[in-house]
This record gives sequence, C-alpha cells and structure tokens, in this order.
Amino acid sequence: METKFRLPVLEECAKVLLAAPNVVTKDVRKEAEKVFLEFRKTAFPYETCRFLLENSRNNFVQFQAVCTIKTSILREWTCLPTTTIEQLRLFLLNYVTTNLSLTPYVREEIFRALALIIKRGILDTENTTSSKIFDEQLIACGLLTALLNEFSNHNKTCGTGFTWDFHSRCKLHFEAYHLHQTLLFTLQILNNIVQLTTPYSGDELLVVTRVLSLADDILHWTFLTPTDILCSVSCPCDLAVGFNIVILLFYFRFSQSRIFVVV
Repeated sequence: METKFRLPVLEECAKVLLAAPNVVTKDVRKEAEKVFLEFRKTAFPYETCRFLLENSRNNFVQFQAVCTIKTSILREWTCLPTTTIEQLRLFLLNYVTTNLSLTPYVREEIFRALALIIKRGILDTENTTSSKIFDEQLIACGLLTALLNEFSNHNKTCGTGFTWDFHSRCKLHFEAYHLHQTLLFTLQILNNIVQLTTPYSGDELLVVTRVLSLADDILHWTFLTPTDILCSVSCPCDLAVGFNIVILLFYFRFSQSRIFVVV
C-alpha cells in the first residue's frame, strides 16, 4: 500500500473534505481531493480497498473504497481472472450483510457496485454471478432495486463506460432471464410478510416499504420494443399475466392483513 493511500492519511483527507469551508483553506481541500482522485486511478487496488473497508470507521473513506472498487473492476475487467471478480462480489455481499449499521449512502453504493458487476458480466458465457444473485435474500430488496435501476431504460450508463448498444443487449438478457425471477422473488417476500402477526414492527414495515417499491419498479418496467419482448421473454407464463397476478395478490393479501397504504 502506497504511503499516501494508507488508512490514517485517507481518513485525515476525509476530515479535510468534510470540514466547514472556514476551517480549511481551498488549497488544503484541493490537495485532499487530489489524493482520492489518484486513489481511484490506482491499478488493481482491491486488496487496499478491502483493507480500508474492514478497518476504517470513516463513512467517507468506506464510500471512496467502494467507488474505487467499482471504477477499477470495470476498467480492468478483461485483465482480471473470473475468480478475482467472484471473490470481490462475494466480499461486497458479505460486507453489506454483516455490517448492518452502514450509513445509507455507503450501503447504496455497494448495491450499485454489485449491480454494475452483474451487468458487466451478464453476457459472458462463463458468467455465474447473475444466477447466484437471487439467492442472496438478506440484501435482496436493496440490491434488486439497484439492478432494476441499472437495467432500466432511463439509465443512460453515465460514468460507467458502457455503450448504449451494450446496455441494450444487457437489458434484453435481463428481461429474458432475470426479470421474471425478480417478480417471483418479490411475490415470495410479500407472501412471507403477510403471514406475520399484525401490527407489524418498525423493521417489518420498513421491509414492506422496500418490497412495495421494488414491486412498483417491476410493474412499471418499460421494455425496449414489443418485438424484443416477444423474442426475449422465456418464462412459464407471460409477464403481463404475471403482473396481473401481482396486482391481485397485493389487493387480496394486504386487504386480508388490514394494511392500508396512504398515498
């Protein structure tokens, strides 16, 4: 690990960047920004990033470590062994599930990084990441929301280096093989929720909110073209029928549980 990227140095730079304008000078702040910008350009920084995430309690340093993993793995994808990519994915999954007190913006950036890793490898013939992601139930809502956002039409792939053609091909693949899995997974979570005794606790209501938001994203999904839908969807039933089932299930289950959502 280079001296300027050691944990104490990065944490001190983070304090400078987060300090009030009247506390540090513009030149000092600029130097601190330069350290993090150079860190993101470091070649193969993954061990350093893992060390920072495992040992730093500074939220900004954690955020920068995740951002560096995200940008570096996309930049160096073709140079990295499949095992290294899989190890990084599993590390991020384990990190976000075992550190439940992470600040929200760090947690969401991890979800974003995981979504980009899955998207970048989804067309690889030997890729296994996308099939495994639906088994990670502990972080399903947050991660699947990030995935839906990443594969949606409104995502213009800004800052990721993906071309629109690559994004479109990934989106078609996601629609064909994983969108219906997300739908079924959402149904499973909803079914589990309505089996719980009411009134729900604060944590349970938070899960309800996240799942309903996820379901709303699925129900408002915009396919590329009608032709693409007919060519790409390969699931036991048409997605439109599946969506109607979701709506009916929402009405029946939540009315039975006496859950009322005020809009």
